[in-house]
Amino acid sequence: MKPDISVITVNYNGLELTAAMIASLRQYVSTPIETIVVDNGSLRDEAHLLAERFPGIVAIRGERNLGFAGGNNLGADGLCLSGCIPMREPRWTGNRPMHLVGASQFIPITPKGRTGFPVRPALQALPEKGEPMSRLDEFLRLLCGRFDNTRQLEELRRSGGPALPLAEHVNTVCNDKIDGLPADFAGAFVLEESYYTTEGKTHASPHLFLFTEEGEAVKLTSYQLPKAADGGAATYETLPPLKWEDLEISEKFTPALYTLHDGVWEGGSVSMFSPVLKFTLYERFSQESLEVAETMEVNGKRTFGYDVPIVYRRAAD
Repeated sequence: MKPDISVITVNYNGLELTAAMIASLRQYVSTPIETIVVDNGSLRDEAHLLAERFPGIVAIRGERNLGFAGGNNLGADGLCLSGCIPMREPRWTGNRPMHLVGASQFIPITPKGRTGFPVRPALQALPEKGEPMSRLDEFLRLLCGRFDNTRQLEELRRSGGPALPLAEHVNTVCNDKIDGLPADFAGAFVLEESYYTTEGKTHASPHLFLFTEEGEAVKLTSYQLPKAADGGAATYETLPPLKWEDLEISEKFTPALYTLHDGVWEGGSVSMFSPVLKFTLYERFSQESLEVAETMEVNGKRTFGYDVPIVYRRAAD
């Protein structure tokens, strides 16, 4: 059946996010569509992995990152692969609309009739650029979004530096997932989805944090995170509705305080998980990067952590 709509999405080291988007399209969209995925120079060939997982998609492997516009142009060329006319301008191919979708800005379509592809509430909730922002708003604008350390890995590979995992963060304000928040609630709950890939194996580690203003600082308080409805690691899409009165602070984590110095937010905390197990967190957030250093020590001996902080930069969709 000839598709009525072509959907192009540009993927960059975001296999699971893109897979979730494709699965949602297949589950909830009844209109005939074709899905074109451009792997925009990911460290591994994620076009091949997605094509194996979702037969019928058009998966295009770019050998280098062409940026968002370049990736979409490559995807537009891919329209020819399915027997269609290539699209440049305007954004229509014959009578068939084409949607450009960034997976990190995607909320799965629901059976309740949502037909567009809005950004996650994390970004919608913040003031527009140019509007006055509180310290917390300013902090969240730096923190929220999708980040990875691919540039750091490339630099370390060239310089012969220490080996690090491919690390990805997806940070999303999730107040909309919490029922019963007080009308004057001034904090922001953030779901941090962390993914670490080593030797082709990816480990997911989600966390639920509450960020509040504390004088001139921003305070991070860790909360217990329920499992996703499917029993797996929670993502914004799979996080079940939570009740404010049922949320529990994670007592083992010491709250972290972040203060602003010359445009850079710095802070962290030291948590004693047991009399002999110490967890140390130190982070720096700026317009350029998120730097995260985490170590675990048992009786003063490091059992987890790296010699250099992981440096995340905002990922290109």
